[in-house]
Amino acid sequence: MKKKWSSDKVRVVQKWLIERWPEMFTPSSDLKPLSLSVYKDILECRSDNPELSGRVLREALKRHTTSYGYLYGMLKYSHRYSLTGEQAEVIAPEHRIWARNTLKLKQKVAQKVRKQKGQQAVTTRGNSKLSARPLGTSVHGRTIRKAPVIRYKQPKRRQIDTSRPLDLLAG
Repeated sequence: MKKKWSSDKVRVVQKWLIERWPEMFTPSSDLKPLSLSVYKDILECRSDNPELSGRVLREALKRHTTSYGYLYGMLKYSHRYSLTGEQAEVIAPEHRIWARNTLKLKQKVAQKVRKQKGQQAVTTRGNSKLSARPLGTSVHGRTIRKAPVIRYKQPKRRQIDTSRPLDLLAG
């Protein structure tokens, strides 16, 4: 079965959402949670964007609502917000639990990927004689060391402690 949407179309719709409602869709470290009727509200503006279809919008909203910033916002804020930035409804406890569990899962997957990338970098460096030995050992007078890691400044995100009650996370 062929997809009715493409990644390029989704990116176009995401850019349009950011241009149209920058306070709600501009990527940041903590985004405001969207109201549950946001899908219908955006579809009402279909005349403004000819690329907008239901499937493409659904995929764009899925990417937005599963981002780190949105999940942090679900834990930080107590209310959902409309497209104009006004408070809409209170976030249900089960939605907060879902956001916390999704965030925790994403963090575990990211850690696993970083760990795998680090192991691949060590085993693929140099020739096979050097890469087969553990780090810090000497081969022909050369010591095997890890390459320096370049770190770019990113906003720090805290690990979510699932043992704490949700009321403490919201504040």
